Amino acid sequence: MFLYDYLTILSSLNEFALAKGITVVFLIPFAVFGFVF
Repeated sequence: MFLYDYLTILSSLNEFALAKGITVVFLIPFAVFGFVF
């Protein structure tokens, strides 16, 4: 379930990042994994 939710949120952030033209997509995963682990 966690993986599915993560992928869903990631896809949403990906669309937002593409619209804004930022590289948030590459930074968020590291921040999430760093926070979880």
